[in-house]
Amino acid sequence: MWNRPSAKPSITASASSSAVRIPSTAAALADPSTAPDLVKPNGHELVELIGGDGDAIEADPELAAHEAQRLRAERGPAEVLLTLGATGAVLATARGTWFCAPPPVTPRSTVGAGDSSLAGLLLAREAGADDATALAAAVAHGSAAASLDGSTPPTPADVAALEPVQARRLDAVAHPTP
Repeated sequence: MWNRPSAKPSITASASSSAVRIPSTAAALADPSTAPDLVKPNGHELVELIGGDGDAIEADPELAAHEAQRLRAERGPAEVLLTLGATGAVLATARGTWFCAPPPVTPRSTVGAGDSSLAGLLLAREAGADDATALAAAVAHGSAAASLDGSTPPTPADVAALEPVQARRLDAVAHPTP
C-alpha cells in the first residue's frame, strides 16, 4: 500500500536490457517523509536497517516489538510486520504493538512463508480486520506456507486446517511515532 504519492517505488527498465531495477527496502526507507505505509522484514532484515542481533530479535517478542517500533520511529513506515520465524510475528503501528505465536505445524519449507504472512495481513486488512486480527491472519498464512512443500502458497483450506491463533497486545512496549 503506497498512499503517499512521492513514496511510490521507482521501477525502471532499460529498452536494451531485460533487467528491472526495484529499489531496496533500505532505499525506500532512506527518507522517513516518503516511507511506505507497510514494511515486512524478518529479524535479520531488520538488523540490516537499524542494527542489532537478528537471532535475539527473532527469539524475543518483546525485543522484536521494541525494534519494530524503533524502525517506525527512525525510518517512517506507518506499520511494520516483523516476522520471527518459528517464534511468530509482531505488528507495530501507531495504535500499538501486537505479538502472535504460530500454531503447531511440521515445517517442510520456509520459502515464501514471509510473503504468505504479508498476503494474510493484506487480505485481513482488505476485509476490515483490526490490528490483532490482521496479525493473526498473517501468522496463520505464514505457518500454513511453512507446512507445505517448496514454495507452494497456502490455500484458504490450508489456513483453515490450522489451530486458530490469537494475537496479544504488548502494552509494556513504548510506541514512538515518526
